[in-house]
Amino acid sequence: MATSCSGNVASEITPIEIHPPEVFKIDGTNWQREDSLGKSDTKLLSRYFEKNPSMIDGPLFKGVPTVYHGTKNRRRFYWIGGTAKEPIWVCVHFENGAFQLQDGYGNPYQNKP
Repeated sequence: MATSCSGNVASEITPIEIHPPEVFKIDGTNWQREDSLGKSDTKLLSRYFEKNPSMIDGPLFKGVPTVYHGTKNRRRFYWIGGTAKEPIWVCVHFENGAFQLQDGYGNPYQNKP
Protein backbone atom coordinates (compact mmCIF):
# COMPACT_ATOMS: atom_id res chain seq x y z
CA MET A 1 0.00 0.00 0.00
CA ALA A 2 1.30 3.47 -0.84
CA THR A 3 1.87 6.16 1.74
CA SER A 4 1.22 9.81 0.98
CA CYS A 5 3.66 12.61 1.83
CA SER A 6 1.74 13.39 5.01
CA GLY A 7 2.30 9.85 6.22
CA ASN A 8 -1.31 8.73 5.72
CA VAL A 9 -1.99 5.52 3.88
CA ALA A 10 -3.40 6.26 0.43
CA SER A 11 -6.59 4.49 -0.51
CA GLU A 12 -6.30 1.64 -2.99
CA ILE A 13 -7.43 2.10 -6.57
CA THR A 14 -10.96 0.85 -7.12
CA PRO A 15 -10.87 -2.21 -9.39
CA ILE A 16 -12.63 -2.09 -12.75
CA GLU A 17 -15.92 -3.96 -12.90
CA ILE A 18 -17.42 -4.93 -16.23
CA HIS A 19 -21.19 -5.19 -16.32
CA PRO A 20 -22.54 -6.65 -19.56
CA PRO A 21 -24.81 -4.01 -21.11
CA GLU A 22 -28.32 -4.78 -22.31
CA VAL A 23 -27.40 -3.50 -25.80
CA PHE A 24 -24.12 -2.42 -27.38
CA LYS A 25 -22.82 -1.62 -30.86
CA ILE A 26 -19.60 -2.80 -32.51
CA ASP A 27 -18.67 -2.15 -36.14
CA GLY A 28 -22.16 -0.93 -36.97
CA THR A 29 -23.96 -3.98 -35.55
CA ASN A 30 -26.30 -3.74 -32.58
CA TRP A 31 -26.06 -6.61 -30.09
CA GLN A 32 -28.88 -7.49 -27.67
CA ARG A 33 -28.05 -9.40 -24.49
CA GLU A 34 -30.11 -12.50 -23.80
CA ASP A 35 -31.11 -13.57 -20.29
CA SER A 36 -29.81 -17.11 -20.80
CA LEU A 37 -28.51 -19.54 -23.37
CA GLY A 38 -31.24 -20.82 -25.67
CA LYS A 39 -31.31 -24.21 -27.36
CA SER A 40 -29.89 -22.78 -30.59
CA ASP A 41 -27.09 -21.07 -28.63
CA THR A 42 -26.19 -24.34 -26.91
CA LYS A 43 -26.12 -26.13 -30.28
CA LEU A 44 -23.83 -23.46 -31.76
CA LEU A 45 -21.40 -23.67 -28.85
CA SER A 46 -21.42 -27.47 -29.03
CA ARG A 47 -20.51 -27.23 -32.73
CA TYR A 48 -17.72 -24.76 -31.96
CA PHE A 49 -16.17 -26.96 -29.28
CA GLU A 50 -16.53 -30.10 -31.45
CA LYS A 51 -14.49 -28.32 -34.14
CA ASN A 52 -12.04 -26.92 -31.55
CA PRO A 53 -11.68 -29.59 -28.84
CA SER A 54 -8.44 -28.07 -27.50
CA MET A 55 -10.43 -25.04 -26.34
CA ILE A 56 -12.76 -27.00 -24.06
CA ASP A 57 -10.38 -26.90 -21.10
CA GLY A 58 -9.14 -23.38 -21.81
CA PRO A 59 -8.84 -21.36 -18.60
CA LEU A 60 -11.08 -18.56 -19.85
CA PHE A 61 -13.94 -20.82 -20.98
CA LYS A 62 -15.24 -21.32 -17.44
CA GLY A 63 -18.88 -20.96 -16.52
CA VAL A 64 -21.80 -19.86 -18.62
CA PRO A 65 -21.02 -17.16 -21.18
CA THR A 66 -22.95 -13.94 -21.64
CA VAL A 67 -24.76 -14.29 -24.95
CA TYR A 68 -25.70 -11.55 -27.40
CA HIS A 69 -27.86 -11.87 -30.50
CA GLY A 70 -27.42 -9.68 -33.55
CA THR A 71 -29.36 -9.57 -36.79
CA LYS A 72 -29.31 -12.43 -39.32
CA ASN A 73 -28.52 -15.20 -36.81
CA ARG A 74 -25.36 -13.54 -35.53
CA ARG A 75 -24.24 -14.54 -32.04
CA ARG A 76 -21.51 -13.46 -29.63
CA PHE A 77 -20.62 -15.50 -26.55
CA TYR A 78 -18.43 -13.74 -23.97
CA TRP A 79 -16.41 -15.16 -21.09
CA ILE A 80 -14.62 -12.63 -18.89
CA GLY A 81 -11.80 -13.62 -16.55
CA GLY A 82 -8.47 -12.31 -15.39
CA THR A 83 -8.39 -9.91 -12.49
CA ALA A 84 -10.58 -6.96 -11.60
CA LYS A 85 -7.67 -4.63 -12.42
CA GLU A 86 -6.95 -6.31 -15.75
CA PRO A 87 -9.96 -8.17 -17.18
CA ILE A 88 -9.25 -10.66 -19.94
CA TRP A 89 -12.05 -11.75 -22.26
CA VAL A 90 -12.72 -14.23 -25.02
CA CYS A 91 -15.58 -14.15 -27.48
CA VAL A 92 -16.87 -16.83 -29.82
CA HIS A 93 -18.47 -14.90 -32.67
CA PHE A 94 -20.81 -16.71 -35.08
CA GLU A 95 -21.79 -15.12 -38.39
CA ASN A 96 -22.60 -16.41 -41.90
CA GLY A 97 -22.15 -20.04 -40.80
CA ALA A 98 -18.61 -19.49 -39.50
CA PHE A 99 -17.03 -19.10 -36.08
CA GLN A 100 -14.35 -16.60 -35.13
CA LEU A 101 -12.50 -16.48 -31.82
CA GLN A 102 -11.70 -13.01 -30.50
CA ASP A 103 -9.93 -12.04 -27.30
CA GLY A 104 -8.56 -9.02 -25.55
CA TYR A 105 -8.09 -7.01 -22.37
CA GLY A 106 -10.35 -4.44 -20.75
CA ASN A 107 -14.00 -3.92 -21.59
CA PRO A 108 -15.07 -6.00 -24.62
CA TYR A 109 -18.30 -4.04 -25.06
CA GLN A 110 -16.61 -0.79 -26.13
CA ASN A 111 -15.49 0.08 -29.64
CA LYS A 112 -11.73 0.37 -29.80
CA PRO A 113 -10.11 3.05 -31.99
